[in-house]
Amino acid sequence: MRFKTFEKLSIFLFSVFFLSCDQDYNTLGADLVGDETFAFLGGEDKSSSVTINDLDLGPVQSNNLPINHLGLLKSDYFGETTASFVTQLQLETAEPVFGTGIEVDSVVLSVPYFSTKLSTNTNGRGIYRLDSIYTNTKDYYTDFKSDKLPTFNLEVFRNNFALNSYDVNDITKNAKYYSDQESILNVVVGEKLNNAVNSNENTNFKPNQAEFEKPKVDELTQKLLPIKYNPENIAERLSPRMRLHLDKSHFENSIIKADSRHLISNSAFVDYYRGLTFRASGNGEVMMGLDFKKGDVTIHYKQDKADNKGKEMKTLVLKMTGNTLNVLKHSKSAAYSSALSSDVPTDNLFLKGGQGSIAEIKIDQALIDDLKNKGALVNDASLYFTVDPNFVNSLSSSNKSFYYLNPMRLYLFNAEKTRSLLDYTNDITKLTNFPKKDKYVHGGILQKVNGKYMYRIRLTDHINQIINDKTGTYTNVRLGLAVAESIYITPEAQGLSAISALKNTTNILKSIPSTTVISPLGVVLGGMQGENRVQFKISYTKRN
Repeated sequence: MRFKTFEKLSIFLFSVFFLSCDQDYNTLGADLVGDETFAFLGGEDKSSSVTINDLDLGPVQSNNLPINHLGLLKSDYFGETTASFVTQLQLETAEPVFGTGIEVDSVVLSVPYFSTKLSTNTNGRGIYRLDSIYTNTKDYYTDFKSDKLPTFNLEVFRNNFALNSYDVNDITKNAKYYSDQESILNVVVGEKLNNAVNSNENTNFKPNQAEFEKPKVDELTQKLLPIKYNPENIAERLSPRMRLHLDKSHFENSIIKADSRHLISNSAFVDYYRGLTFRASGNGEVMMGLDFKKGDVTIHYKQDKADNKGKEMKTLVLKMTGNTLNVLKHSKSAAYSSALSSDVPTDNLFLKGGQGSIAEIKIDQALIDDLKNKGALVNDASLYFTVDPNFVNSLSSSNKSFYYLNPMRLYLFNAEKTRSLLDYTNDITKLTNFPKKDKYVHGGILQKVNGKYMYRIRLTDHINQIINDKTGTYTNVRLGLAVAESIYITPEAQGLSAISALKNTTNILKSIPSTTVISPLGVVLGGMQGENRVQFKISYTKRN
């Protein structure tokens, strides 16, 4: 009877906590960080039963990621990352038929940015804020105006490296390419393609938050109609996007005038043309997260009408839906290199996305055995991680700059099998209009508690699963803690496509969740020592 009473009380307390959390999150709206949306629930401090250390990932598998990065980002704590990109091109329509008298009018590369529409002005133009833009220009985060962003040198070339779909040594396995394969960026054909006079499209490139207004075409002259003072000539309004004018003669000679056998199918086309290489360089500090698969290259050309009475405008679209590779060149800072090479527990943990680092967590088997012997029912088991205050200060010219440069979420996973924990699977909580904060009972979300920035992650179900197992199926595996871009880019949600192999494996770690590869951010946490050390707390009931 006593156990049933406690069980009812636990359910009631959890319901109160759940509702209060839900209320807090709804009032947060689009804020990235809330104040004290969780509380320390007490329980026994078992921090001494946990061992944590940094793991340098080295090169990570980075082909065919759902999100890729392009640009440069510097950090006093982590060093400098340069992200470049390679993609195959594919024909939107295979075996195109061209007429006579062809004149290429323009060739435009277009990739939409992640963005949020804030409003519409009196002229009907949409006002946008760009998302997934990262920069150390902290003033940018005060109003998110793209004119405050620095520039970098962007070069686009025809790629001549074959990105295979399958392993050449075993065609039953998918091909793997790694973040350190920088030599692929140099396997190109010809000169730079984005050679427009406007330097904003090459040597002084930066993202632009302006809505793109697509003009109508005059049916008689087949020319674009002016839209500057003629809004009626706007055919379509599109969200902000990267738009680069590419070399017309290259695409006329390489595509329009290509042997028709190269255009008969996409397999033939990819074997012939390969795709594009995007190379970033310079001193600008801005990194863009992009879904290149939504991008394309459109060749606008004129050809003779069938009746030979004038010209008609046509387009040929090349999609970026083939195989891809994100190349990440990372130059570590001295402090970061030192932390990763140390075998001694330190005051800090360094977690970094991309070709970065995770933390390996081991729970003492003696604690597991003790809970088993007591017949314990664990009501709550949580890990608490505190962001190093010095790291917070280094990012904060304002609260906004810290919120956007610090990872919103950490992800705890089974490091031996690259799987989510049972707590992740069981948590079905959702936050309306903000899916990155779903599964908030399991946690791992950045929060502010008593003036400190923290992450709390529940592993209650994971611990109960181990101590209640009678078959030996569920064991005390080592855990991994990583920066996460999205809580849904996991093996459970997306299968093997959400797992990235390591080039340099260990006895324990062979792969990592791709969600950490696609995050450019890093965070410094308190380690095993000091005032901000990691805490592990457990509350449990002994069964009668």
